[in-house]
Amino acid sequence: MRILEVKDLRLGFIQDGRIVLALDDISFFVKKAETVCIVGESGCGKTLTSLSIIRLTPPSAKILGGKVIFEGRNLLKIPEKEMREIRGKEISIIFQEPFTSLNPVFTIGDQLKEAIYIHEKISEEEVEKRCIDLLKLVGIPSAELRMKSYPHQLSGGQRQRVMIAMAICCRPKLLIADEPTTALDVTVQAQIIELFRRLKQEYDLSLLYVTHDLSVVAHIADRVYVMYSGMIVEEGDVFQIFYNPKHPYTRGLLESIPYKVKRKERLKSIPGFTPDLLNRPSGCPFHPRCRSSSDICFKEKPEMRYVENGHGVRCHLLEG
Repeated sequence: MRILEVKDLRLGFIQDGRIVLALDDISFFVKKAETVCIVGESGCGKTLTSLSIIRLTPPSAKILGGKVIFEGRNLLKIPEKEMREIRGKEISIIFQEPFTSLNPVFTIGDQLKEAIYIHEKISEEEVEKRCIDLLKLVGIPSAELRMKSYPHQLSGGQRQRVMIAMAICCRPKLLIADEPTTALDVTVQAQIIELFRRLKQEYDLSLLYVTHDLSVVAHIADRVYVMYSGMIVEEGDVFQIFYNPKHPYTRGLLESIPYKVKRKERLKSIPGFTPDLLNRPSGCPFHPRCRSSSDICFKEKPEMRYVENGHGVRCHLLEG
């Protein structure tokens, strides 16, 4: 069963009296108790996509079309009051930098309690107990003591664990994690990823995980969507993407992983830079960086084509 379905989402920014397209025909879905990863370089539109789902995009952003269907409701059409009830209770989001997401003048306990009070009417004793249990669940030592701590008194990994506790405090059905391990060292990253896997099983969560790190995708994903310049260029299950990539951009990302490089072999990279939204290339947005581009790539934007079960590719090369 699909708990979330994004259909043909288009979003632009109003700049100097004109609309600059940032997301172009974004379509994907998340099933119940499934982990879906959106992967791509910085600036490709991953975070903007996740913010569009919960309607927290910047004021200058404008939805140009499409639907975001969550359990039968189009989130782009419902009143803001109803949307506020959904955020945090049914859909939660964890942001990239926990230090800027936590209020520095309130204790961890106060911020956890507030997240519960907003959506549930329960006694103070029950709220206190739930907060302590949540901190223990996410691996915070001395949970009772940490309830009285301020964000600056915690390590980066502990702050991220607090953010996860806040996100799951009302047992949401969908959890969106936007680059949650980027600012953490490798050891803590592994612990947080394992925590996500455990919470997904215990809470029967659906997880939408946004990242640029393919090694994380390999460990956590059921299905993967590869984004480039505001478009999804390839989609499939984790085995199709890693063992049978079809799009030149996906292959370039996989070839750029350092652990795949043999000793004394030069690390491969994708030439060039991601396109400027103000000067988006005609046709396929990847053609200026693609080693295999042809005339049609300069002229026509490729459509998504499915080569096998659930494996879609947006590339003219499939036509030979």
